[in-house]
Amino acid sequence: AWVCSFEQVQWAHRQLLSDKKVGKATHNSFAYRYCNGKQIIAEYDDDNENEAGRRLAELLEHCGNNGVFIMVSRSFGGVELHAARFRNIKRVARHLLESYGLVPGNEARWQKPKR
Repeated sequence: AWVCSFEQVQWAHRQLLSDKKVGKATHNSFAYRYCNGKQIIAEYDDDNENEAGRRLAELLEHCGNNGVFIMVSRSFGGVELHAARFRNIKRVARHLLESYGLVPGNEARWQKPKR
């Protein structure tokens, strides 16, 4: 979601959690970055998925994205994924950012995703 204030972050988070599948997920890790005047506001929440939110925040910082809220939901399916879960979380988040042209080197920057 595009965000430029904490109120918009809260709204986007509530909207996503209102989806039944997302709301029932075991973990809903998120991160956001936006510019508040001259200050960059960047926060994350792991939702008890140790380090997941921080990794999303690092991805946003690495890509240089401001004004973005991203959340990755994960449900426990009975198999322990261990470190693979972080690769999956980062891969899904990066794919989403790429679909919006928000990864450096992608000429489609700030456009809607391709379908």
